[in-house]
Amino acid sequence: MAKRFCRQSRRYTGAENADMSLARLKEFDAEWGKRYPAIGQAWRRAWEHVVPFFAFAPGIRKMIYTTNAVAALHCSLRKIIRTAAAFPTTTRH
Repeated sequence: MAKRFCRQSRRYTGAENADMSLARLKEFDAEWGKRYPAIGQAWRRAWEHVVPFFAFAPGIRKMIYTTNAVAALHCSLRKIIRTAAAFPTTTRH
């Protein structure tokens, strides 16, 4: 079930253009909307902010998504490192 869910959600996030994405989001809602209504609602609320990404070629969009994911990971790691520095070990090397 999780694989099918992810596969179908990638269909609207990775669509060729905004119109195709909206059509695929409707397909997603038809299958998953009752179980996960917040997903479609969130996409529709933010639609005006999503549409500009479709002006970029698919390869560029993937870079943007990947860059955001890497930035989020980097931010998390910085928080962990900062916390670790606040609690130094008592032994010296």
